[in-house]
Amino acid sequence: MRKSVFNTIVFYIVIFVAITSLTVMFGWFLGVRPVLEIIPSSATMKFNSALLFLFSAISLFCLNKKNDVLFVLNIVTSGLVIFITSYTLMSYIMELRFDLDTFFSSDAYSITFPGRMGLGTCYSFLLLGLAVIGFQTNRRRLITISQVLLVVVLLLTTVSIISYILNLNSSDKTTLLESMAIHTSLLFFLLAIGILLKQPEIGYVKYFTSNYAGNKLLLISLPVVVFLPIILGLIILYLINNDIVKVSFGIVLYCVSFIIFSLLYFTPISVRINRSDKSRRILEDKLQANNKELKQFKTALDEIAIISTTDAHGNIKSVNKEFCKVSGYRKKELIGKNISILNSGHHKPSFFQDMWKTINDGSIWVKDIKNKKKNGETFWVNTAVIPFMLKSGKPYEFLSIKIDVSERKKAQNKLQSEYIKQLEKNNHELEQFAYVASHDLQEPLRTIMSFSDLLYQEYYNKLDTTGQDSLNFIKDSTQRMHVLINDLLDYSRLGKEYEIETINLRQLVDDCLLDLKSKIDSTMAEITTGNLPTIDGYSLPLKLLFQNLLSNGIKFVAPEVTPKIHVDVKETKEFWEIIISDNGIGIPKEHQKRIFDIFQRLHNKSDYEGTGIGLAHCLRVAQLHKGEISVNTNLNGGSTFKTTIKKHLSNDN
Repeated sequence: MRKSVFNTIVFYIVIFVAITSLTVMFGWFLGVRPVLEIIPSSATMKFNSALLFLFSAISLFCLNKKNDVLFVLNIVTSGLVIFITSYTLMSYIMELRFDLDTFFSSDAYSITFPGRMGLGTCYSFLLLGLAVIGFQTNRRRLITISQVLLVVVLLLTTVSIISYILNLNSSDKTTLLESMAIHTSLLFFLLAIGILLKQPEIGYVKYFTSNYAGNKLLLISLPVVVFLPIILGLIILYLINNDIVKVSFGIVLYCVSFIIFSLLYFTPISVRINRSDKSRRILEDKLQANNKELKQFKTALDEIAIISTTDAHGNIKSVNKEFCKVSGYRKKELIGKNISILNSGHHKPSFFQDMWKTINDGSIWVKDIKNKKKNGETFWVNTAVIPFMLKSGKPYEFLSIKIDVSERKKAQNKLQSEYIKQLEKNNHELEQFAYVASHDLQEPLRTIMSFSDLLYQEYYNKLDTTGQDSLNFIKDSTQRMHVLINDLLDYSRLGKEYEIETINLRQLVDDCLLDLKSKIDSTMAEITTGNLPTIDGYSLPLKLLFQNLLSNGIKFVAPEVTPKIHVDVKETKEFWEIIISDNGIGIPKEHQKRIFDIFQRLHNKSDYEGTGIGLAHCLRVAQLHKGEISVNTNLNGGSTFKTTIKKHLSNDN
């Protein structure tokens, strides 16, 4: 439970105790006997008891408040409670009558020691006052000792309350409790609970207040532990008092009944726990298997890539062996140093300014960097910097994955055909690796999604707010990863095993509009077309291009604006030019080339959904058709995408 809930409970306890004590004090002044003894012919709550209950309520209200005045008030009121009870106990020990018993009000109802609190009441107040002082110190050991004192108060008052419930005669009670009134017992019980709730995370109390499974089981058992003995006690006493059964048989009947009802109560609970435990074990086995796969994947990645993590300021937090091997630095020479230790001075400041702007905005940055080794030699790495973001939208850590591409750079500089062919082969193998890696990631991801759904169904309502937020975060993240992997698979497939077909663009666009019907209907988008010809090309990639551009035109519009999109085609000597214009939010000129890079996003996921792969798809489609793609922002708002398709294609191209 949250601490605010406990504070609310304590507040209501303070109010109830204060009102009750004031009512009893006025009852003494006005002679209203039913207020003094709620149960006729039973013990009365003395005026001094009511006064000390008022002091105790004030102490509880002031307890642990960060205010000097309230701190002093707490010490004064709890000190008065300890002083008055100690004074009264001394009068019992010395067998004397003191004026303090009837100082505030006379007592015409008591025969012995009029106005004096009972022994049980005195001891309870003394323990209560000492416990308040212990809690005020905020020292764990003293708080633990104070909790023990409060448990003693709870035991005394619980015995008193149950004796009233079982309607025992005063003569049948112990000397400590025979003169303790029912409302006195109840107020002691509430005050002890209230003080314990002031430090719910310490000692035995935490077993009732935290959200762990064992603690929840303890709370579930309370009805049996508390109410069943009382109910059975009432029944057995009734049978004994009416000579239906004898005392000895009544005890046997009580024991047997308690065992049977306890078993009936806990059996369904144990069945539910067994089911949960079985599901948990299955989940653990699956997670262990997935963790093994992920560890293997990480091991493979460590073997081929240079990996490091840095904090938000670029200070190195961790590096792998490959990082040390390539850079020439030892691990202890790198940890805590800024990543700029590898700066070769080759790149302009604007190069790194662009990098920091991109990753601080939450986007992945991918480029080639020329770094410097410890011995002064330089090397090229293809670098991907991945930001990890806080809920506030600020990065707290960056993961860098680098591949040494020095040889590739040498090949590019020398323009040696042999090197170029080898690089093309390597790129082909890397594409295959990307496809296989993305494909193989689907299985553990599906398992995680399946078991996160199971956790959501079985445990969501049993978790606290932090746990529920964490589970929602897992579900959202796995869903985004699922979409991202599918997009990567689609991206890696582009350009493979397609045959040139004769395509009716009018029909192709109509098919796309049918696929996007739900988005079009929900946004009331207006989509018009010009004269669309029949061309030669690759059907599925072209459909993907139209779907991405039309979907973006619908999605990236200002709030309260109806999307309007126009599709047209112009013919030149060698190319068909597909033109798609929209009235969206537009694209700043400085980003009009970058948006076609994979994983490049201009907006936060919370503003516009997507993976940053769609326009990279479009670029691949244009290149597949031996053409290009570009974008311009119109003067009156919106964007115009132009994609060229070569007229005369062949499967050999």
